Amino acid sequence: MRRPVSRRVGNPLFLLGFLWSAAFLASSPPAFSQQAPPQAEQGEFKIFARDWEKRKDKILASGNVEIHYKAVKLFADRVDINPETKDAYAEGHVTIVLPEEVITAERIFLNLDDSRGKLEKAYGMIQPTISYEAQSIER
Repeated sequence: MRRPVSRRVGNPLFLLGFLWSAAFLASSPPAFSQQAPPQAEQGEFKIFARDWEKRKDKILASGNVEIHYKAVKLFADRVDINPETKDAYAEGHVTIVLPEEVITAERIFLNLDDSRGKLEKAYGMIQPTISYEAQSIER
């Protein structure tokens, strides 16, 4: 008959200190975290990007671009957007999150007010279980 093997965990105070330290470090932001990216708010838009600038009637944003407008969230490497007409052109790792749908594409031309436009090399999911893929989609 085998005897159960017991292993000693070590000093219980050390273990308690270790767990407390881990909990403290998990709750505080890391020292190497970057500051939030610059924001440009144009009316109802919130734009987060590494770099952005306003030119005449457009906002040009690049580098991990994230745009929030009403119920639409747009993520891309680069976005040109007209705040007046709400027309957006995005390229590079484009993802659009709508209330009932998520779409990824290489490139989009989209009006954020009515979600109409053209998506190239797109893949999407409509909740709960419908998925689709196409070279080009016009909505």
